[in-house]
Amino acid sequence: MSLQTALFFLPGFIIGLTIHEAAHAISSKWLGDRLAEKQGRITLNPFKHLSPLGTVVLFWLGFGWGNPVPVNLYNFKNPKRDYLLTSLAGPLSNLLLCVIALAMLYLTNWIAKPFYDPAIRWMAWSYYCLRFLCVSTLYINMILAVVNLIPIPPLDGSKIWPCLIPGMRPTYSGKIMWMWIVVLIVMMKTGGVKRIINPAIDLMHTLVPGALQKQVVRPETFPENLVAPDDAAVYEYEIIKSPKSFHLYFKQQETCPPKLLIQWAHEYTKTQGFQPYGETSEAWIPEQEGDWFGLAWGNYWINDRQDILGIKIEYYHDPNEPEVEETAWGTMSLYMSEQAEE
Repeated sequence: MSLQTALFFLPGFIIGLTIHEAAHAISSKWLGDRLAEKQGRITLNPFKHLSPLGTVVLFWLGFGWGNPVPVNLYNFKNPKRDYLLTSLAGPLSNLLLCVIALAMLYLTNWIAKPFYDPAIRWMAWSYYCLRFLCVSTLYINMILAVVNLIPIPPLDGSKIWPCLIPGMRPTYSGKIMWMWIVVLIVMMKTGGVKRIINPAIDLMHTLVPGALQKQVVRPETFPENLVAPDDAAVYEYEIIKSPKSFHLYFKQQETCPPKLLIQWAHEYTKTQGFQPYGETSEAWIPEQEGDWFGLAWGNYWINDRQDILGIKIEYYHDPNEPEVEETAWGTMSLYMSEQAEE
């Protein structure tokens, strides 16, 4: 796992694991066992719940663990039932956090939409920081909830399933705990756990609302001759004051394949009085993003006033379905000369 991805998960991991372990401790107390309370585990202080090794491993595997909450079965009135409820409290708390984070995403969009202005830096920064925290919390808590149902110590599934399935014995043992951790790590590295959590991640993708777009209405000061291809959907206008430049972002559906967009770019620059600037290339440059393979094309042009126009076109496609043409994205950037600014 990359450092960037691990840092994305870290806030949600700290929040989720803290609530997860605190839920175990609180439910244990409610059901008659005060051992966790005596050890100070009924707290939202993450340092009481995080495991140094479990947190470090997050940056390697993309998943970690915390310090298990101690439970004394002899303090329960109904040991099997109460142990099951205490063990379920952790994953259920993670699912509750998922619901809260998802609700916060929709609520944030609903509240911010009428007045959101990305040109105001503090507003854009606040919005994306809150969204980052909610999305991180949502995904990592869904992973924590699902993975903790696997019947391998130290995961909660090793305690939950023996209480539900007759004849199944708990698989935890302090002497062989490290053996089970190795088994879990092997499952993580070989993709076994990924096959378990992928359906949950796919569900999250469909539920998460999109981020508020930037300026989608053409500003009055935006150059009239800077336009997208026919039938293209403009999803952002951006103006940079210093040095002055204008950026137009659009997406083009399958009605106009990417190769035709290149033809449009050449025709557009000629009609606007631009000539090729620097070295030009008609080649597509390969790009890789996860399992998706992409191609990008771009060049620069210049006019008599020394304005520089850059056009970049990119699209991604599934290598398993090469015949399917995907939506293309385009970026038009007009950098104004000092003469034009005057």
